[in-house]
Amino acid sequence: MTNTLAIALVVAVIGPVILSLLTGRQRRREKILDWAREDEVARKAAQVAQDLRDSQRSTDFQLERIHTLVNSNMTAQMEDSLASKKAELAALLEVADLKRAAGVEPSSTALSTINLIKSDIARKEAELADRLAATKKAAAPEEAD
Repeated sequence: MTNTLAIALVVAVIGPVILSLLTGRQRRREKILDWAREDEVARKAAQVAQDLRDSQRSTDFQLERIHTLVNSNMTAQMEDSLASKKAELAALLEVADLKRAAGVEPSSTALSTINLIKSDIARKEAELADRLAATKKAAAPEEAD
């Protein structure tokens, strides 16, 4: 009976130790696998973040190009409009001068239109000057880089 008791005692003491060792190894393997999965998720997240940054840079660059094109087109349109107004004014002044040379005073409507065009030209010149100054100011930080 002592042998049986000794065997039972050994099994009762050694069994849990062996089981604990086996369970500990399994837990370590599971942790190593978990860490590997976490590392892979972190790597994928970093790649997605980099892809997003690259995409944002590309979008920013494209938006800047669009802005530049729109800005230059709008400036050109303003310059064309100003040139047209100046040509219109020159023609009206020429007609007024011809009328005066013929001894006829230009109509009040013609004189009012001339003054209106002069005012419009002054406004357009101021807008264009403001626009060009703003464009130059916006471009200044880029030139400093």
